[in-house]
Amino acid sequence: MPTVHAIAISEQEEEEQEASAEADEDKLLEALSGPKPLPIADLARICDWLLANGKPHKSKTFRVLDRLVKEKLVKKVRGRRYRLTEEGRKIINTDDEDDEIETTIEDRGGVVSKKPFHALKGMKQGPTVPCAYCSRTGDVFGFADGRQPKGQRHYAHLHEGCAKDLFTGKPKPANGGSGSPESLFH
Repeated sequence: MPTVHAIAISEQEEEEQEASAEADEDKLLEALSGPKPLPIADLARICDWLLANGKPHKSKTFRVLDRLVKEKLVKKVRGRRYRLTEEGRKIINTDDEDDEIETTIEDRGGVVSKKPFHALKGMKQGPTVPCAYCSRTGDVFGFADGRQPKGQRHYAHLHEGCAKDLFTGKPKPANGGSGSPESLFH
């Protein structure tokens, strides 16, 4: 006679299961972001959810879709096909923008952190050294993101007012900042 045996899981295991479920949802949202609705089998293949025999794992795809429909991130269209809602599209675009900003911050020698930003000011540079952020010269110093560990800091030549913008991933100003174009060639 079959029976169910329940065991308690640790808090860490619970968090891992939640993270795995969210990763599955993100993967399926990404698969649904194409131009046309796809059948369940195709969605399972795109997400690489396959059974041991190589066939698409449709039941897993249905379970994840069910969660997304309940959250109103996906809607059912034309029988067994699904499409992102406007809210689902926002989530996909927000994730892409966050990834882009994090990459920009890391490329600039900053760090993605909840700690408040503080700049470490280094030596003053010569009068002809341009700012790495706004490209203007004058009062340029070596600055680093103070949230970075000591051995990983990267110093950039910046104006004091440009340091936070550079290391926190803000877009660079158009046309070399607010200074005159002549200041770029001194």
